[in-house]
Amino acid sequence: MLGTNKLKKMLLEGKKPVGTYVKTYDPAITEVCSLVGYDCIIFDNEHTAMSKESMAPMLRAAELHGCTALVRVRENNASMILQALDAGAYGVQVPNIRTADEVKDAVNSMYYAPKGGRGFANTTRTAGYGLMPVDEYIQKVNDELLCICYCETKEAYENLDEILKVEGLDMVFIGPSDLSQALGVLGNVKHPKVIEAMDDIIKRTKAAGKFVGTVAGTGAGAAELYNKGVDLIILSSDHGMMAAGAKAMLSELKANLD
Repeated sequence: MLGTNKLKKMLLEGKKPVGTYVKTYDPAITEVCSLVGYDCIIFDNEHTAMSKESMAPMLRAAELHGCTALVRVRENNASMILQALDAGAYGVQVPNIRTADEVKDAVNSMYYAPKGGRGFANTTRTAGYGLMPVDEYIQKVNDELLCICYCETKEAYENLDEILKVEGLDMVFIGPSDLSQALGVLGNVKHPKVIEAMDDIIKRTKAAGKFVGTVAGTGAGAAELYNKGVDLIILSSDHGMMAAGAKAMLSELKANLD
């Protein structure tokens, strides 16, 4: 049942929350990441075959351990956004944004009138299956959710100033990998073009009074980005951490064999 968005509260208080992506469908993975101490988890529906049925138990697992759960939807689609939020997500990440009008569509899909035009039902999980008072539920939706849209395409970067004017957009999230493709240096996220663009996006987003988020593969990389003004870092993923941990342990073993 929708309550206080702890992640949003941390952001408004000027704290530096950190999260991770979860791509595995087993709720135990969500529990482990929550127990480790991540402030939020983003369930990756864009790059996995995760379904709305497999997503719901993981949203419950995050909520059980007090970890804010968001969903990266596959596309800027009203039905996908609606299902993620009705299942209990505290916000969505919308990929492949290109224009301010697309951001307006995402905002409209997330919120109820007068802030948006989301399809209304108060018998969903997020509304306590009808047990939360209607007025309270509507207010919670319009106050507590986080609308996060990606800046990762050439068009989004070119239209950033107009995108930042959209009412209801909370955070611009930089996708370095796709941004590298947009800038003609696919896969080279450390290329000067990408670094320069990211610094520019951070500066303009902060000046517009919006939050800015991005990804990092290491704690040191995350710290560097926080020092540049980033508000939210999504640190690796369950798959990434499992691969790195398994590789490190195997390398340690081989290094110590006679």
